[in-house]
Amino acid sequence: MLEVLPGIFQLRLPLAFGLGHSNAYVLRDGDAWLLYDCGYSSADCQAIWHELLQDELRGGIARIVVSHHHPDHMGNARWLEQATQAEIYMADAEKHCAEAYHQSDIGGQFHAFLEKHGMDRASAQQVVEQYVQSQLTSPLPEKILPIKAGDIFAAGPYRFQAYILGGHSDAQVILFDAETGAALVSDHLLQFITPNIALWPYGDRKPLTSYFKSLEVLKGLNIQTVLPGHHKVYRTADQRIEQLKVHHRDLLEKIENSLMGKLSAFDLAARVFGTTIFRETRFVLHKMLAQQEILSHLQYLASTGQVLKHEEDRVYWQIAPLP
Repeated sequence: MLEVLPGIFQLRLPLAFGLGHSNAYVLRDGDAWLLYDCGYSSADCQAIWHELLQDELRGGIARIVVSHHHPDHMGNARWLEQATQAEIYMADAEKHCAEAYHQSDIGGQFHAFLEKHGMDRASAQQVVEQYVQSQLTSPLPEKILPIKAGDIFAAGPYRFQAYILGGHSDAQVILFDAETGAALVSDHLLQFITPNIALWPYGDRKPLTSYFKSLEVLKGLNIQTVLPGHHKVYRTADQRIEQLKVHHRDLLEKIENSLMGKLSAFDLAARVFGTTIFRETRFVLHKMLAQQEILSHLQYLASTGQVLKHEEDRVYWQIAPLP
């Protein structure tokens, strides 16, 4: 447990894929603790939580705020609920996204969606088998209490206000303390990588529009300390917000320049990110994330009239003709 602000401790928890770690934060809450995010559901993570509950966190965890439904943040919510009897809080839209992964036909939905947007059948099946029905699915807590925008979570000297922001996920919960300028942002404002802004078979149909709007909200808060879901705490929030906006504007421009003729999102992703690298990557998860990110940007360009969408056997996109 690394104390990053008075009474706020960062935990770096092991993750079986991707970045190799995710951050959770524990805040002193009287004799007990308030937890923001839970880490990935694995024996390694649960062994860490078990040890902490016997030692530094022996006062118990009273409340758990789950920022969003992705497995590296929600994964241990049910395990911790059973181990501590803590109350679990989450935005309703995120709860619905988490429940989507437990539908009986979710594998078929994903497979059809990925193929429809250009992924080959073998890769789509790999995604379903290796991720959708295992690593991307988090056990659901028995009871989830809703978080609404404006809700206050007080812990020690802090009064964190909840902001519900879309983009990386439908309704990610950001907690901001106006007195200190501290912001628990999970994946919404990462320092060294750009959060994946993707279009999925469920949820928000305009994620990039939502993300641009959310960055304006965050810029208006005067954030002094960013406590992110990955990597270290940092203090250059406004600068990072501008960098993220430029990144997505640049990607939109690159997509327009790469969209020659009619292409699926999968084929366009290969062109944008480099055909050789894209085709030969060992991790089919990276191909899926790239395809979904390109899709969210294509949807944004379609909403502004810059590209056209064609629904045939697969979905194809092309530059809109000049008026």
